[in-house]
Amino acid sequence: MLGYTKYIFLFINWVLFYSLSFSQEINLEAKLDSSHILIGDQVNLSLEITQPNGLHLDFPELFDTLTGKIEILEKTNIDTTFLENNQILLKQNFLITCYDSGFYTIPAFQVSYHKDTIAVKLKTMPLFLKVSRTDIAPGDTSQTIFDIKMPYRVPVGFREMAPFIFGGLIFILFIFAVYYFIKKKKQDQPFIMIKKPLEPAHIIALRELDKLKSEKIWQRNKVKLYYTRLTGIIRIYLEGRYEIKAMEQTTEEILQSLLDTGFNDNKIFSLLKDMLNCADLVKFAKARPLPDENETNMLNAYIFVNETKKVTKVIEGVPELTETEN
Repeated sequence: MLGYTKYIFLFINWVLFYSLSFSQEINLEAKLDSSHILIGDQVNLSLEITQPNGLHLDFPELFDTLTGKIEILEKTNIDTTFLENNQILLKQNFLITCYDSGFYTIPAFQVSYHKDTIAVKLKTMPLFLKVSRTDIAPGDTSQTIFDIKMPYRVPVGFREMAPFIFGGLIFILFIFAVYYFIKKKKQDQPFIMIKKPLEPAHIIALRELDKLKSEKIWQRNKVKLYYTRLTGIIRIYLEGRYEIKAMEQTTEEILQSLLDTGFNDNKIFSLLKDMLNCADLVKFAKARPLPDENETNMLNAYIFVNETKKVTKVIEGVPELTETEN
């Protein structure tokens, strides 16, 4: 028994030594250009891996967000640089931003590789990013300092009566809800009435597009506002026409949700995709489209609505029946 224990102990030591010695040839590092930004500002995150040439190592794959409310606006292709001693440097940059203040922790990035039968994992150190609402730099003592306001003391009488007051209100609401439910049940009506829009989605969208076009916003150098309103009109139309949650989704999610409804017009789909992607570049990457592109995107919005609108018409000879196109 002691002989087996000795061999097992030697094997474990060999595995640890082999893994450690090989991992020392690999260096994984993540760093931010700045650890403090204002809301909406952009900062560069770089990820670098130094490794032996010929080693297969999976580069971390990142998508739209890093964590929580930290969004990825752009990312570069992986750049390879050949170093001395048969080493190579892999580098990828990510342009990130955040639209809410607070302290955020960017989790460690992890890579793994195999050497023979040994699996090795490496991690970076976590990164920290502070997002502020004002342009006062940390440690700036030139700003006026105000005294801390003491908590407002609620009168003791109200504090004692508050549970009874709120309890009574909740009881009254409960009685009203029961009465309302029984009344609707007797009338054979649903408990919650959902009102449908009085106008078709395409009528609302075309009216808003006409209004936006007449206001000539981008001609007055308000390009970002122009694309915000243009895409807002299309998002509302998509919700009304295809019942997808376009106002809560990213461009990629909107396009995928539209395809999930069975939409199969590739030409019209391409117009929508180009328009939404162009708007994202303007809103998040501060792009400046040419005047012709602004006009084209407005025209594409009209085409998309007109080509996908739901039209109901009366069948000849049967006024009670209708048929729907598109």
